[in-house]
Amino acid sequence: MIALLNLILVIVRQLLNRADYLQQQLSQYQLFSRVQDIWIQTAGPGNTLGQVLAHVLDIETELGTVASQVQSIYNDYQQRNQPVTLPSTPPAGYGGASASDVWSVDLDGNGLNAGIYLAWAGGYLWQQIKSGMSVVSYAPYFWLFLDYSGVNTQQWNYEAPTLELSAVTPGQTLLDALEAQNPGWTWFETSPGAGWYYAYNPSGGEYTWHCRLSEDTFAALLAALGYAGKKLPVSTNAPPVWPGLANVTLGSAVAISPPGQIVTGPMDGIIVSITGYPPYKGDFNFGGDVSVRNIGAIAFKSDNGQEELPQTLGFLSAVYCPKTMTRAAAVAVRAIPGVTGTITPWTITP
Repeated sequence: MIALLNLILVIVRQLLNRADYLQQQLSQYQLFSRVQDIWIQTAGPGNTLGQVLAHVLDIETELGTVASQVQSIYNDYQQRNQPVTLPSTPPAGYGGASASDVWSVDLDGNGLNAGIYLAWAGGYLWQQIKSGMSVVSYAPYFWLFLDYSGVNTQQWNYEAPTLELSAVTPGQTLLDALEAQNPGWTWFETSPGAGWYYAYNPSGGEYTWHCRLSEDTFAALLAALGYAGKKLPVSTNAPPVWPGLANVTLGSAVAISPPGQIVTGPMDGIIVSITGYPPYKGDFNFGGDVSVRNIGAIAFKSDNGQEELPQTLGFLSAVYCPKTMTRAAAVAVRAIPGVTGTITPWTITP
């Protein structure tokens, strides 16, 4: 804008020097004709050459004033990428020098001033904080319930409780799991027998954590995800695996009886313990654990009476699981004469 005004001033000055230009560029006849034309155009009242020149000078002065005003505006208003400097008192039209003057300004002409709008906005937020539950990403099984009604200035510590389904041990209830996984927290039931729990953060703060699961939904979720109170998830549509000694129930040991036998279940697997075998059978040593060649095999049977492919006996102490069924009804055993030991069925603890 300033550059444009300066350009206009330059053009005005060029007009003032027009006579010199004509004198240099036009012939004597052309100069006479041009002066005559100017005289004709300015012969009317109020249009003498002196008055026209005065008008041009006035325009030059006004343009200079406008340029100064534009520069003043540029210097006075907040510019991009510059620190904000607020006035010590509110500008005209924005209330008086006190807070009540500012917040009493009518914003819509209907008597609703700035203070009312501020109170509405703050009241909505307060209601959300006071009586609303929020879900936080780092604690997916809990609601964060805030209560700022006892206004204070303490620093809030939103330490969240923990609930890991994979850490639930057999027989634990929801309350058992909450207490075991959150030492130092005290859990309360929302009402007697409801099965819903909440706790105050032990680090302080007027807020509570409410578990989003009840005892019933906790048990249903464990079953649906295949945890069923075990430390490792177990799919109900896949062959079982050994889940660890703490998570199995051992059955009664049955002596191996060559040349073969049927050990009934149901069972999720067996433990084979071989205590003797013919001395002529070759064996292998796996870091001190012995595996014997060609002494027998086992095959798990379904509840419909079919066997799956056999698995050979070898290690003196070994664990076997079905390969094509979630649970076996029995196991068929083959052993050569001279093999002694036991077969112990086991099931995964529910």
